Amino acid sequence: MNSAKKVIKRALRRLGYDLVQYPSSETYGEHIKALLTTLDIDLVLDVGAHQGEYAFFLREVGYSGRIISFEPVALNFAVIARHCGHDRSWQVHNLALGSEDADRSMNVMSNSFLNSFLAPSEFGARSVDGNDIKSIEKVTVRRLDGLFDQMLNAAGAHNVFLKMDTQGWDLEVLRGADACISRIGAVQSEVPLKAIYKGMPSFMAVITECDRLGFEITGMFPVSRDTNNLAIVEFDCVMTRRRPKTAAFIVGVPRATDPLD
Repeated sequence: MNSAKKVIKRALRRLGYDLVQYPSSETYGEHIKALLTTLDIDLVLDVGAHQGEYAFFLREVGYSGRIISFEPVALNFAVIARHCGHDRSWQVHNLALGSEDADRSMNVMSNSFLNSFLAPSEFGARSVDGNDIKSIEKVTVRRLDGLFDQMLNAAGAHNVFLKMDTQGWDLEVLRGADACISRIGAVQSEVPLKAIYKGMPSFMAVITECDRLGFEITGMFPVSRDTNNLAIVEFDCVMTRRRPKTAAFIVGVPRATDPLD
């Protein structure tokens, strides 16, 4: 680093700022890896785990810490349970999470990635392959705040990342976490711009609720698009807990102070 840049960085850091180069083409994987490292995450709650794809992704980006997956549908749970047998830091519960402890009917779709408590919307049924109800399965739903302390103690964990991919049910998961949400450092939610299920919360409803809970957006990554016009249908929204105002923004990137280069 040249001397002029060092002088500028020192001056800015005395004021609580950091001068950094904005990442112009950060990928989803790079973003999640940076989040896990920056927040020193030692427990990921993988809600709506399907057959374990997100856990495999975490291992691919270098995360070696604890993962607790939640998958309510019996067939998918059986697949994950086999995978967990090969990874001592990964376990799975045959549960859905929601706003109340109850048994509910889950719509099992032709495409099992789309299993949901909600029924397909007209747009979703017409535009998304496999988004039709094949069968209905009774599943167990639990509130996260009723499980949280036990899971943390068993895992010996402190820094939690809550990933949700529940096909229109993410807000219900958050509503069941009232007593523990302040102890969660980051969340990820699959957020719709076009509703593929009836009654699913809107983009603004999810973002507004997460903002109320103290989270701010760090990344937004498209998941699916409308093939007619390439409009985004859903995206993964990654958020971290809002910090005290000890850092500020230079070229669009919030950074806490750290030792000089």
